[in-house]
Amino acid sequence: MEKEGFVRCLDSLEDDDIEVSMITTDRHTGITSTMQKDYSHIVHQYDVWHLSKSIIKKLNKKAKLKKNEDLCHWIQSISNHLWWCAATCNGDVVLLREKWKSIVHHIQNKHSWRDATVFKRCAHPRLTRREVRQKCWLKPGTSAYVAFEEVVLAPKLLNDLAKLTKFSHTGGLEVYHSLLLKYCPKRQHFSYKGMVARTQLAALDNNNNTGRQQAVIQEGERQGKARYRQCFPKMQKRWTRKKVFEKKKYNFLAELQKNVLGMCTGIGNIPDPVPEVELPANIATIPAPNKQDLIDKHRSRFNPFTVMRTNSSTLQRSL
Repeated sequence: MEKEGFVRCLDSLEDDDIEVSMITTDRHTGITSTMQKDYSHIVHQYDVWHLSKSIIKKLNKKAKLKKNEDLCHWIQSISNHLWWCAATCNGDVVLLREKWKSIVHHIQNKHSWRDATVFKRCAHPRLTRREVRQKCWLKPGTSAYVAFEEVVLAPKLLNDLAKLTKFSHTGGLEVYHSLLLKYCPKRQHFSYKGMVARTQLAALDNNNNTGRQQAVIQEGERQGKARYRQCFPKMQKRWTRKKVFEKKKYNFLAELQKNVLGMCTGIGNIPDPVPEVELPANIATIPAPNKQDLIDKHRSRFNPFTVMRTNSSTLQRSL
């Protein structure tokens, strides 16, 4: 269903002469195959967050074993490293892969190496003796190190890194889906035309407020500095900060109301009506029978039973 929805949406955009140059998705195998076969003219990229989530999940599973407990100290750093690799590769897949593989050396406390062509040393400053002592370095050959290599050097993962070169993610789409739920809550039923109108309003709201700047503190000692808020994501299980953006603007509503009034007075252009669709009354494929006949014919395996007590046990016998 996900693949079918993706194909229909993309075909609809192309039918409306909208040029699609790049698409970012998760690592859905069906969509990846479809992009390679039918839409090779469009650049296909993977969402960095989804790939990072997959790596973290695999590392957490391996780190739960007692013999791999040292791996726990590195999981968040490995995730951060993936984001850094994608953000600083400048579209170069070779550089991206070599930066990613550098974690194999760094985790052993080795910060320069020769088995690379473009990235041969760590980008961080030289570590102090105190920092070296505080790190839980992994030794080659240990169970934790082997488990670590199995994840970060997996052939499929190394191959998928080629689709991270544009450093794109689906965060904007997730924000739109969250906004859409405010206009079309799932717990309330709407007619087909009502759903179309509400979806259009959500799209207008989203498009008119995309690209808002980060808000700044208006008064006090920290006046002019960027605003943040604290949050505790359930997935990350640690406190973090999030940007606070400028207030949303609803200027489009005044223009929308003006057009509605113009249509009522015969001045404005009347938009094309929403096409009628034949929606099934319910999911039943055959007509409903008489209710009383259905009740009379019903038989249940949960029939009343009697309890027979004996000296050794209690036996249940169906009537």
